[in-house]
Amino acid sequence: MYMTSFLTERENRFDQIRLGLALLVVLGHCWHISTGPDAQVPLQDFLRRGFHEYALNMFFFISGLLVTQSAFRRQGDLFGFALARVMRIFPGLIVCALAVPLFLIVAGAWIDPTLQQVVNYAGRLVSLVFVEFSRPNVFVGLPFEHAINGSVWSLRHEVGAYALLALFVASGAFFTRRWVLLAYCCTVLVIAIIGHVVAPKGMGGIWFLLAETRVVIVSFLLGVLTHRFAAWLWIDWRIAALLWGVTFAGQSMLPDVAAVYWFNIVLSYTVLCLAYLGGRSKGLPLDLSYGVYIYGWPLQQLAVMFCLHHFAFVPGPMTLFLLVLPALLIVAWASWVFVERPAISLGQRRGSARWSKLRRNIAV
Repeated sequence: MYMTSFLTERENRFDQIRLGLALLVVLGHCWHISTGPDAQVPLQDFLRRGFHEYALNMFFFISGLLVTQSAFRRQGDLFGFALARVMRIFPGLIVCALAVPLFLIVAGAWIDPTLQQVVNYAGRLVSLVFVEFSRPNVFVGLPFEHAINGSVWSLRHEVGAYALLALFVASGAFFTRRWVLLAYCCTVLVIAIIGHVVAPKGMGGIWFLLAETRVVIVSFLLGVLTHRFAAWLWIDWRIAALLWGVTFAGQSMLPDVAAVYWFNIVLSYTVLCLAYLGGRSKGLPLDLSYGVYIYGWPLQQLAVMFCLHHFAFVPGPMTLFLLVLPALLIVAWASWVFVERPAISLGQRRGSARWSKLRRNIAV
């Protein structure tokens, strides 16, 4: 079936897929946290990158698709669109930025902290511009010592991708003029190309941010293009199988950069098949993916610290994942129930009220 047959349906499996992707990110980090920052995860030689990196790329692909659909439904209501994005990201992030340092202090993982250090860490994290996920007196002696949260770096690029899309949507012609879409695509590709050029140089500042976003922003673009060209995109498991067959047969002949982008394309198509084919699904009653993503790393570090200090051993990657999983799901549940869901509901009410008032004023 063509993609347009699915766009207006809310019955899909994106909630399940995002939770699975978040758990894959946590699982991939287990190798780094239990053995050190230079660890290589399984299948990395074949995939050219860690499988958890591709899971993150698929997060951005799904975001690009769903956020573009949201922008399409909210045409003319840029305030409501922006508010929905802000309320999805920042309330949970603010609570995480405050709660994690306090818990680390109580658990003894942050040694002799000062108020300035804690405030500085939380402020930088919430700003998403000057993110520093490590402190010299945190998790001392662990395989990946000093790192408080190694996952949050990607959030600034997600917010940046939202902002760039909103800038073009605000023109009022993003969904009606192909040249506006073309300008958006060119902007993203220029950002990615510059990122690839400067990445080997190890430059700081804006260049570092461009290097960091070079792959994920293109994954977001794939989601946007999937929405915009849905009328031309046929979703079929047989095509997915053919793409994987081509991948297994020829990926060794591709240079690293081309192989990574090809894998992202094949994975993106596979995600669409998983989301829409094989019967109807209403998603999950609880959206735990964000909580799993932002709390996974510090809970993994705490588990390693506990095992090392009390049993004098560091758990292996799979053992670490199984140890952390129950507590992580509980924390993610609490984040969703007490922080994320209320914030999203509040944003929807405020956005709807603002849009209704604007429409009444226009009618008058």
